[in-house]
Amino acid sequence: MMILDIEKTGIKKQFYDLCLEVVDSCQLSLYDMDYFPGSHELKVFVWNTETKTAELSDCVSVDNAFSPFIETAEWMPKELTLEVSSPGLFRNLRNREHFETALGEKVFLHLSKPLISDKFEKGLPKAINGNKKIIVELKEVNSEGLLCAYENVTFNINFEQIKKASLETAF
Repeated sequence: MMILDIEKTGIKKQFYDLCLEVVDSCQLSLYDMDYFPGSHELKVFVWNTETKTAELSDCVSVDNAFSPFIETAEWMPKELTLEVSSPGLFRNLRNREHFETALGEKVFLHLSKPLISDKFEKGLPKAINGNKKIIVELKEVNSEGLLCAYENVTFNINFEQIKKASLETAF
């Protein structure tokens, strides 16, 4: 079940705040970050909000900007592994802002339970009826969830129904 904007605490909060500061100093935006305490791995996803991507030089700049903090911050694990990258073409959608950047795009949704046609006023196309994994066009983001479209049929999906979501880029 997707819970948007989970409050970060402890070391994850410290890393998040540091990531915001470092990425901002490189004139980029922090798209997302993950810290894995067991392996001491910090993954930082950065991008230029206008281009919705990051170039290799952007990632190198952010990596270099972390160096002084990695060397001096007492709270940081000494064996930290840092990975800086763009969120990628099939980027995860984890919070409201992520979904808003994907408006009008196709998104992959992994749901907690199958979509059932009779629960929707206009029914659902056969291709997605009864499925837990669907690709739909994202039409709107609201406080409860998403307005999606498939074959000209629009329907709402609550955030609580979503286990995982990502951008689905067509080639």
